[in-house]
Amino acid sequence: TKSVEDQEMVVGYRCVPTLSNFLLIFLLVVGIRITMLSKQKFLATTSMAPSQRMIPMRATRSSKYVNRLRWSNSLLPPNIFFASKSAHSSFSHRNFVPTTPSFATSTSSPSSPLDGVDPTQADLMREECILVNENDEIIGHSSKLESHLLENIDKGNALHRAFSVFVFDQQGRLLLQKRASEKITFPDTWTNTCCSHPLYRKEEMEEGNNHLGVRRAACRKLEHELGISQNMISLDDLVFLTRIIYKAPSDTTWGEHEIDYILFAQKAAIPELENINQNEVSETRYVSSTELKNILQTRQMISRDGQTQEMVQLTPWFTMIAESGLLFQWWDALEEIMEKKALSDSEQAQNIFKMKLEN
Repeated sequence: TKSVEDQEMVVGYRCVPTLSNFLLIFLLVVGIRITMLSKQKFLATTSMAPSQRMIPMRATRSSKYVNRLRWSNSLLPPNIFFASKSAHSSFSHRNFVPTTPSFATSTSSPSSPLDGVDPTQADLMREECILVNENDEIIGHSSKLESHLLENIDKGNALHRAFSVFVFDQQGRLLLQKRASEKITFPDTWTNTCCSHPLYRKEEMEEGNNHLGVRRAACRKLEHELGISQNMISLDDLVFLTRIIYKAPSDTTWGEHEIDYILFAQKAAIPELENINQNEVSETRYVSSTELKNILQTRQMISRDGQTQEMVQLTPWFTMIAESGLLFQWWDALEEIMEKKALSDSEQAQNIFKMKLEN
């Protein structure tokens, strides 16, 4: 027989391997379980559609960066704009909170004010307008889309530079255009010869030499809209008169808030009018001052075939300039203006006339 001590030693000896086996089995079971779970997760992930899988954070940032590049030529996001007293020195940024719809044609993207509009006109809404204060000092820039959204205009964030060209023939008749139905703002309305915006680029922001930048922009758009090249109307042919400031809605989404540079030119009949851009202009017409006064009074114009009178709509800036009396005052002095290349009233040339539509 063994002593109690011997029996305890035997029992203790047998217990040690039993505990080790238990630990080994436990670890083995845990390992198998982890392996099975990992395999199940892998199979579930590979069976998902690509759009359901997790996107690495780097890819997400990259996508946002690409969207920013797609919005404009700047690396800045669309809600950041430069502002300074000078357009070329010590820029500082300011926050501007416009609606920033996506230009991508994705069925899953939120609705955009550009949904359903002409794609050529939608693409032009990427152009950068020159933001100014009411003294016409440059304070930044924004896309044409952002500066024409009515909600931004109502917030006071969208005042920008524009120009209105008035081209007269040798008989003293004014060339009018009818804006194409594809236009986003004020489609199918009659207006002066050419209306658009100088862009936020160095050559069109130059303010010296009788507003050279604006006149460059006017030459660019005369050719784009009407096919009138600089061989027909050059920079020197365009005479700066003055500026107006106005605000007007086009519909419940779009509008205008502009400091508008008034430019006059007088040339012989322009044969290149046969090459008008139908996406911009649907019709053109020369009118005398008497005919225009009648149009303003009746809102009617002789049809293209010359047989009937048809109702017409006019753009607000053209209406305001004409009904203020200034247009006809300048029209009467056309010969003198073209000879001196300026208004005889220098004070009027330096003013910015505030205008608004009568109710």
